[in-house]
Amino acid sequence: MHNSFSPRDFILGIVVGFLIAVALISIGTFAFLRTSDIYSLGHWKLNLRTPLRSMWMNLGFWKTDDGKPIEHFDEATHTLLEQILEAAGLCAKDGSPMKSDSVAVLDLGFGCGDQTIALAKLIRAEKRSHFRYVGLTLDEAQLQTARRTVDRALALGHDGEAVGLSQGSFKLFRANAAKPETWNRTIRSSVEALADETFSERWLMALDCLYHFSPSRKPIFKLAAKALNAHVMAFDLILDEEASSWNTMLRRSTGSN
Repeated sequence: MHNSFSPRDFILGIVVGFLIAVALISIGTFAFLRTSDIYSLGHWKLNLRTPLRSMWMNLGFWKTDDGKPIEHFDEATHTLLEQILEAAGLCAKDGSPMKSDSVAVLDLGFGCGDQTIALAKLIRAEKRSHFRYVGLTLDEAQLQTARRTVDRALALGHDGEAVGLSQGSFKLFRANAAKPETWNRTIRSSVEALADETFSERWLMALDCLYHFSPSRKPIFKLAAKALNAHVMAFDLILDEEASSWNTMLRRSTGSN
C-alpha cells in the first residue's frame, strides 16, 4: 500500500498541532488560576503610597547605637550617612557645639536628593554662617529627581521640616567624578569655588560609590587634595588580601577598581 501526503495535508497537520498545543496551555493556565487564591498576597502593590517617600540607595548601616537591628531600608541608608558624618565630626547626636562655623561639601554620587537634604539637616547647615554643597552624579534621571527633591525641600520643607537654606547653597550636576578632565567650565568652576577661604572646612564625600570609579579614583582624590585642600569621608568596600579568585571576579563584576 502506498501512502502519500500532499503539501496541503502537511500544512493542515502543523496548524492542527499548533491549535491543540494552544488549547492544552490555555486549559492548564485556567486550571492554575482556578486553584490560586485571588485573595492571597498579590494586593500588596495596592498599598504602596505614591509619590514614594524616599529614594535612598546605599548599602545601609543596619544597627542602632544600642546594637538593635534596623528593619527598614530607608532608615538603614540614612543611618549610614549619619555614621560617616559623625566620624568626620560634622554632626553629633548629643547636640554638642559645632566644631566649624562654615562647611563646603563635594558629594560624589548623591542619588535622588534624599542624601543631599539629610546631610544639610544632620550637620545643621542652616545654623552655619556659610554652607555650600556641590553634588555630582552620572545618571541624568537621578539628577532631575534630586533637583526636584531639593527644590521641594527648600520651598515646602522635607518630611514636614523646613530646610532653611537658599537655592544657591546647592549645585547639582551630571558629571563623571572619576574623570575631572571631562568636566565643563561650569562644573569645574563650581567645584573649585569650594576652595574659597570662607569655608573653614572642605570635605569630599563618597558614600558607597568609590568601587564603581573607573579607571581609578586617584584623579578625584588628587583634585580634592591639591585644588580644594579637602578632607575625605567615604564608605567603601575593601577586598581581603586573601580573597579567592572567585571573590575577586565578583568584585570586578560590580565595576570595582
